Amino acid sequence: MRGFRLKRSSLVFLGTSSGLALLSASAGAADFEALVPMLAQTANAERISGFYMNIAKFLPAVALFLIWVPTVWWVDDDSNELGLEKAKMFTTMNMLAGVIGLLVLLLVPNIIVGIAVMTLAYLVAALSYAVHRNGQVGDTDKVLTPYHFGELANSFFGLLGAKKKVFNRNKAAAVEGFPVEFIGIDLSTKKMDMFRVAAAQQNELYVEVQGLIYDAITRRSTDIFLEPAQDQLQVRYRIDGVLVQAEPFDAETGPEIINIVKLLCGLSVEEKRKPQDGTFSAKVENRTIEARVATAGTKVGEKVAIRLFDKSNMVTKLHQLGLTSKEEETIRTASEKENGLILTVGPVGAGKTTTAYAILRSLDPLLRDIKTLEEVVEQQLDGIVAEEYNAKSGEPMVDRFKSILRTDPQVVMLGDFKEDDMATVALQAANTSRLVVSTLTGTDAIKAIISLVERGLSRDALSSALLVVTSQRLVRTLCEGCKEPYAPKPEFLKKYNLPEDTEAFFRPPTEQLPQVCGECGGVGYVGRTGIFEVLEITDPIREIIANNPTEAALRAEAAQQRMTSISRNGLRLVLEGKTSIDELMRVLK
Repeated sequence: MRGFRLKRSSLVFLGTSSGLALLSASAGAADFEALVPMLAQTANAERISGFYMNIAKFLPAVALFLIWVPTVWWVDDDSNELGLEKAKMFTTMNMLAGVIGLLVLLLVPNIIVGIAVMTLAYLVAALSYAVHRNGQVGDTDKVLTPYHFGELANSFFGLLGAKKKVFNRNKAAAVEGFPVEFIGIDLSTKKMDMFRVAAAQQNELYVEVQGLIYDAITRRSTDIFLEPAQDQLQVRYRIDGVLVQAEPFDAETGPEIINIVKLLCGLSVEEKRKPQDGTFSAKVENRTIEARVATAGTKVGEKVAIRLFDKSNMVTKLHQLGLTSKEEETIRTASEKENGLILTVGPVGAGKTTTAYAILRSLDPLLRDIKTLEEVVEQQLDGIVAEEYNAKSGEPMVDRFKSILRTDPQVVMLGDFKEDDMATVALQAANTSRLVVSTLTGTDAIKAIISLVERGLSRDALSSALLVVTSQRLVRTLCEGCKEPYAPKPEFLKKYNLPEDTEAFFRPPTEQLPQVCGECGGVGYVGRTGIFEVLEITDPIREIIANNPTEAALRAEAAQQRMTSISRNGLRLVLEGKTSIDELMRVLK
C-alpha cells in the first residue's frame, strides 16, 4: 500500500458538487429572483430573457476549478511515485485548499473576494508541495524551473511538428548562473591565458560546460569521460572509483561541448584525430579545481577525458590514508633514513601516487632537498621542486633523471618504476646517499619484489636498497546516514577466522528508502579509504632476496614478522562497520 490515494469516482463526485457550487456562487441575487418563476410549476409564469448568471464571474471560477482538480490528482500520484514521506499530508493539503476556496465562493457575497481567496489557497498548497518535492529530486526532474518550462515548450512544438528540441538541447538543466568561474591557465608553466575563456564564452553552450563541471564536482567525481556514440555524446563520471552514467548530450550538441572544453585548454578545435593534452582551472564555490584534459579521435568522433583535482578534498597526511598505527610508524621510520628505496604498489587507480606524496609531506623540505620527476605533476608541494617529463622533447626520461641526480638531491620521487633503465639508476641512487620514493603497478608487495627480480634487476642492489614495500587498494566507505546492519553467516565467520560473537556486518540499504539519502544520494557509500599491507624489509628478507627468492619463502618470512595482509585489513574495516563485505570482495577480485 502506498498510503491514501484518491479514486477517480471521488474526483467525479467532488467535481460535480463543486460545479454546482460554482453555478450558485456566480449567480447574483437578481439572478436567483429570475430563477424562481422558471422553477415554478405555473404555465402562466412570466419568463425573462437572457442568462441567469454573470459570465464574467463564472468563467474565472471555472478556470480555477479546472486547474485545481488535476493538480490534486497530480500531487497525489507524483508524491506516491516519488515515495515521499509526506505524500498523504500534501494530497490532503491541496484537496482541503480547494474545498475551502469553494466554501468561500459559496458563503462570501462578493465572488471576486471568493476567487481571490481560492486562488491564494491553491497557490500556497501547490507551491508548498513543489518546493518540497524539488528538494528531493534531480535538477532535470524539478518543476516550475526554466528547464521544466523548456520541456513543456518542447512538447508543444512537438505537437506542431517540430522534430528537434527548441529548448534544453543538451538534455541537461538549462540553468544559468552556475557558480563556476573558468581560469585559462597552463598548469605546467603557470602562465595565464584569459583569451581561452573569452573564446569559449562566445559559444552559446558555454553555460552547459559550466553545468557539466559543477555537476561533476558536486557529485564528488574525479574524472569526466565524454565519449561519442551514434546518436549522442555519452557522459560518464568516476565517483569513488566507480564509473556512473550521467545525462548525455545529443549528437548535435556534443561536438560543440567538446570544442568549448578544448578552447578552455588552448587546444586546436580543428584537429580532431590526433591526441591533444591540455589543462584549465576553475573556481567552484570558493574551491579551486584543476583539470587535465586528454582528447583522441575515434571512428565515430572525438572523445575527451577530464581529470579533476579538487585540492580541498585531497588526502595529504599519512594518518589520513587508512594505515594502522603500526604500519604508519614503519613507513615514517623508513622515510627518515638517509638512503634506500620505498615502493608503493597497487593497480591503476589504487592511490599509489597519493601515498607517495603523503610520504614526501611527512618530510621537512627545509632540512632535506627534495625533488620529483613525473610524467604529470599531480600535486604541487611547498618547498619541493617538481619536474614534469615531456616525452615530446625527445630526451629519454632516464637522462632527465640523471640530470636531476647531478644536482645532488637528498630525496627523489619517481612517478613510476616501470622502465628497467630508470629502475637501475634509481637502485644505484638509493644505495648511495639518497632516499628514493616510487610507485609500481602490481597486485601485492611480495609479487612486486619477485617481478623486479624477474625483470633482471640486480638482486644484491634490490636487497640492500629496499626499505619498505607497501601494497594498497581503495574501498568505498559506507554512508553513516543510511547503512543497515545484518547478521553475518556463521560459516563465513569461521572460514575467515573472525570472532564468532560478531553480531552484525553493515551494507547499503537493500530496500528503497522513503527519501533519497542526502549524504550519499542513494548510492550507499561516501568517499574511500585505503587498505594496506606494509612489508618491512628486514635482514632475513634481504637474505632471501639476494639468494634466488621465491614467493613462498618471502610470504613465510612476512608471516613470521606478522605482516597484516590487505584482505585482513579489509576484514577489519568490515568488522568496524566502515565498509561492506561486497565492496571488499569487489576491490580484491
